[in-house]
Amino acid sequence: VVDATFVTTAGAGLKRFASGTPAYYLPNMTDPSIETGRAFGGMGEHDIFFACGGFDKTGEDPRELTLNAVSRGLTDARKSFWVARRGHGGLWGADYIRTASNGRCGLNLTRYRDGPRKQGTPDDLYLYSSDRVSSLMGNGLLAFSDRRFSLDRLFDDDEMVFYESDDDLVEQLKRHLSDDGLRRRMAENGWRKAHEQLNERKAAQYIIDVLFLERLSHPYIWPTEPVVADDPA
Repeated sequence: VVDATFVTTAGAGLKRFASGTPAYYLPNMTDPSIETGRAFGGMGEHDIFFACGGFDKTGEDPRELTLNAVSRGLTDARKSFWVARRGHGGLWGADYIRTASNGRCGLNLTRYRDGPRKQGTPDDLYLYSSDRVSSLMGNGLLAFSDRRFSLDRLFDDDEMVFYESDDDLVEQLKRHLSDDGLRRRMAENGWRKAHEQLNERKAAQYIIDVLFLERLSHPYIWPTEPVVADDPA
């Protein structure tokens, strides 16, 4: 039915979507008409920013546990956490962009399980993130990401902060909040990378390259190899 499938997860996990036609990784992209903030240019109205549409309805959502760990470990930090509950609350649209753009550090917390029991495998998680990563970096915050998602394949250590555990995240936040020059430099580096290499123009060109040109017109920084399903024979 389709010529190709594009998914914001990379690697062997795409084989489940590649039945007869290949699947490709497509990164979460920035758009300068939407991601207009430059949080690295100011002191910020809040130190740590996170927003999501809601936690898992069953079981303890790992992201909620991480937020609780951050709250306990950084009692003096100015936290701006927005989570929709039972259809109320949350942060949306222009209010989201405005609030994010007035922060310093952004938590790129991503689900690594489906419900309370089904844990994501390394193939499920490789290079995965929601579009939160684009809104954080595209608006100039310093983004903090769990290393298990391998976003260090796209971003360097001077563009994004990678952590190994909740305790490590707390320590990394303390370090970067106490050194505002470091925070600003890294946030601007990440902002520049996101807008120059992971923007909507390059993503659209990549789709055109794959579907129509059958060659790559640009040295894209993300994995570009097609993923095909295993031969059942």
